[in-house]
Amino acid sequence: FLIYNQNISLLRQKEAYKIERQQQRHYARSAKSLTRSVILLCSVLFGASLVFQTSDGNFIHESLGVVRTTSVNESYRLRIAYLQQSQSLSKTAAKTDVDKMLSSSYNSLLLEDIKRGQVWRMVTPIFLHQSGASLSSFLHIFFNMYWLFALGLGLERQFGAGNFALLILFTGIISILLPAIAPGDGIFGLTALGGAPVVGFSGVIYGIIGFGWIKMKMQPHLGTIIPSFVFIFMMIWLGIGLVSPEGGFFGAISHLAHAAGLLAGIAFGYVHTQLGH
Repeated sequence: FLIYNQNISLLRQKEAYKIERQQQRHYARSAKSLTRSVILLCSVLFGASLVFQTSDGNFIHESLGVVRTTSVNESYRLRIAYLQQSQSLSKTAAKTDVDKMLSSSYNSLLLEDIKRGQVWRMVTPIFLHQSGASLSSFLHIFFNMYWLFALGLGLERQFGAGNFALLILFTGIISILLPAIAPGDGIFGLTALGGAPVVGFSGVIYGIIGFGWIKMKMQPHLGTIIPSFVFIFMMIWLGIGLVSPEGGFFGAISHLAHAAGLLAGIAFGYVHTQLGH
């Protein structure tokens, strides 16, 4: 009887040790998660942008943003000069034509650096946030990183770091490029969907929400990926932004990037499910 109890005790100790080891490995994987790495990267770049902020511009944003201010100014001047030479227009008339083209057509100047081979600018803007030591810039990165941690960590654990990385890249590229090529005066008659150079992770956050929503619809057995109150709140926030007048607080937000990220996330989730994942 004593030997039996000793054997039971040893088995329990081994099982407890096994569970403890599994938990340690789980916590180690969590500590090294892609989500935490992205949060760290965004935080470091935000801090660096504060250091390199000068009256002439921001070195971090000039290097990693979708567009360099200097390249836009250069391209702008070159197009005016070309119109003057090819169509014998005055500088004022040429400038008016270029301004009209940029306001009613594609903002092609914003892609000049990408066309020159700086393809990283299709992705790196998502890791940047509003520059300058202001309340709005701190709120910008705080809420983006909060939602990334709250939603992304669970999604990464459920679907794997590889799928999560692909989701970030796909939704990030769409949410950066679509505003860069969209008409400046908006899409579908909504001025809130106007094109502009954007930075920030909020497009990807909406992509995560879109991905989680479509996965719950197509695969209910997966359970709750995006809580209902989060989805409803984010949709209301997007809706208010789309119908808000120009200017003010909502005018500083790229609602097109949010909408693009949401649709890209839904598309990614649909394809992901159709492929049997």
